[in-house]
Amino acid sequence: MAEEEDDDYLSMSFGEAPGAKETSLQRTVRLKKEAAERGRVPSKAELREREELARETALATAIDDSNKGAKMMAKMGFKGGALGKSENARTQPIELQIKDDRGGIGMDSEKKRKVREAAEATEVGTKRQKVDLEDFRERSRVEREELRSEGMWWGAIKVLEGLEDGEGRAERVDQGDDEDHDDAPALPKGNKLKDVNVLYRPLLKQRLEKDRGRKMRYDLNNSLSTRNDGSDSGDGTTFDKRIEQLEDEDPELDEYEALSFAERLERVVTELREKHHYCVWCNLRDRRSVVGAALKWAALDLRSNSSLELDKRDFELKQLLPSMADPFDAALDLLRRLPPSSTQQNLNGIISLRPDLEEDLLSSVDVALTSKRCSQSGRDYLCCDYNRDGNSYRSPWSNSFEPPIDPEDAADLIPGGRVRRMEETLNQGVDVYRELYYEGGISSAYLWALDEGFAGVVLFKKSVSEGGARGRGGWDSIHVLEVNESATKRSAHYKLTSTVILDLGMQSAAVDSLELAGNLTRQTQQDLPLSGLREAEVEQGHVINIGRMVEDMETRMRNLLQEVYFGKAKDVVGDLRSIQPLSEVEGERAAHKEAISKMNRG
Repeated sequence: MAEEEDDDYLSMSFGEAPGAKETSLQRTVRLKKEAAERGRVPSKAELREREELARETALATAIDDSNKGAKMMAKMGFKGGALGKSENARTQPIELQIKDDRGGIGMDSEKKRKVREAAEATEVGTKRQKVDLEDFRERSRVEREELRSEGMWWGAIKVLEGLEDGEGRAERVDQGDDEDHDDAPALPKGNKLKDVNVLYRPLLKQRLEKDRGRKMRYDLNNSLSTRNDGSDSGDGTTFDKRIEQLEDEDPELDEYEALSFAERLERVVTELREKHHYCVWCNLRDRRSVVGAALKWAALDLRSNSSLELDKRDFELKQLLPSMADPFDAALDLLRRLPPSSTQQNLNGIISLRPDLEEDLLSSVDVALTSKRCSQSGRDYLCCDYNRDGNSYRSPWSNSFEPPIDPEDAADLIPGGRVRRMEETLNQGVDVYRELYYEGGISSAYLWALDEGFAGVVLFKKSVSEGGARGRGGWDSIHVLEVNESATKRSAHYKLTSTVILDLGMQSAAVDSLELAGNLTRQTQQDLPLSGLREAEVEQGHVINIGRMVEDMETRMRNLLQEVYFGKAKDVVGDLRSIQPLSEVEGERAAHKEAISKMNRG
């Protein structure tokens, strides 16, 4: 029996499938649509568009021999082709240019001629320069810095005005003036514009100019020609005198406004710091002023029930203690001002003073990590608020609390099942990453279940304490993550919040003593896929995604710390040890960079 040949499906051809036959209902609907379209009256825009389309189609179509006009022209001797005897002559008629504007004949040509002459004059007068990339970046940076300095300067002069105006109001209260000064004019009564501090004089001048504009509009709307009562009140005499000060020459103000915004900001910041003990960057006054005011009013005998003294005290305390209304905010502000290297000791001291703030402070303040040794495995692990229950900490190696806690609480706090399996795998991967990148130190990872998904934290710590010029150093990174799985478990949403605590110190004869400490927090969110359908493959996908996000975040934060902490510290130390101004140093760096870029291009 002969072997049957296999069908070649790749070379088979398939005919087009016949279209579905139109039903009576579909035909009725189609006819109704066509009838409605034919009965619709087109708009003017549609008619104009149809006319333009018909005209362009007619102009683009050549007249054929069947046209009656072409036949008559042929009888009179007309022949197609080019004009004249030359074969390269025009074969198409001159196109019509429809004029749809109101300009006169030749207006467009005149405009083109003027533009062409202006361009030629520009090319003759100045040579066109190629914009270098570095020059563009430098110019953009300077413009951004100028805009930023301008905004900060306006805010600083408003603060300066408020502080000086507040002291003036306190003096008026001391003198027994009970008048309400909340609705004070742009320039106080009896004061001249030149008598105001020049540092915030532009602010008052701007307000006076706005008042002058409003006054002019008011006078225009209420002029004598539009009034029927025939009267004219003289209430604006004092106001007009203040407005007239805008026309007076003010060389001091002109000299001040000739400065750049950065220089103006520097002068205002110095005035606030030296005269009012105020920090623009923290928006707070110096604690020495706060303590001095507290001692001053504590020593004051208020048993006389003097309302004047009470009002003055309340006013000064309100001005000096803006951040002390909430003890929690005051504690955070105090910790920000103290050295970051001793945050743990300072935190313990504040908690001993205010035990009611313990839970809020422990959950809000980032402190350096501590470590303990697991009694069962003999390995070190890191301690944080996420593996703590009272004074006990859970070891990721033995999955038990040390010292032991109540069994009922342990059943709720100790993970099991898939969460524990992912925790063990994640600890193994984190341990390998730590050995490769940190070459030592301690790492730990903790996971716990949530209602929808799970959460966890990845910790790294490395400390170096050596004598000599190398000094000491500490690195603590805390990566808190939250994972929400999709219903199909084919993807998951990851939210990562990372905090790095850096503490460096060096003491030598060359630099004497230098400390650099602080913390940095960043956050990111991603939707990442999960490969595989089995439970083990999904767990492995979670561990891979978490490890990749933590590694990327660590790299970005290390680069940012390298630029912010060490770069700025180098500039500050170099500026302190050099008599050359920092602006000149930056100018020399820019010139050096420009020379290097030109050498590379050459």
